[in-house]
Amino acid sequence: MSKKITIDGFNGTGKKTLAKELAKRLGFTYMSTGIIFRSLAYCLLKDETDIRDIEKISQTFENMKIRLPDKKCKLVVVNGNFVEIRI
Repeated sequence: MSKKITIDGFNGTGKKTLAKELAKRLGFTYMSTGIIFRSLAYCLLKDETDIRDIEKISQTFENMKIRLPDKKCKLVVVNGNFVEIRI
C-alpha cells in the first residue's frame, strides 16, 4: 500500500507550495486534486457517462489509473491514454 499525504485548507493559504516542498523532501510524487478531478472528468466524458449515474461515476473513479510521466504535471496518463491537463 502506498503512502499518501493530503493537505486541506482555504484558498491562498500556501497548500500547493507546502505540498510541493513536502513531496520533494520526502521523495513523494506531488499530485493536485485538480489533476484527479480533471482525469475523472476525462474518463466520464470519454465513456459518455450520465452525470446522474452515481454508481458508474464511483466505479470509474475507483478503477481510474493515473500516471504522471511529466514532473510538471502537464501531461498525465489516464487509463493508458496521454491527456494534457490544464490547471
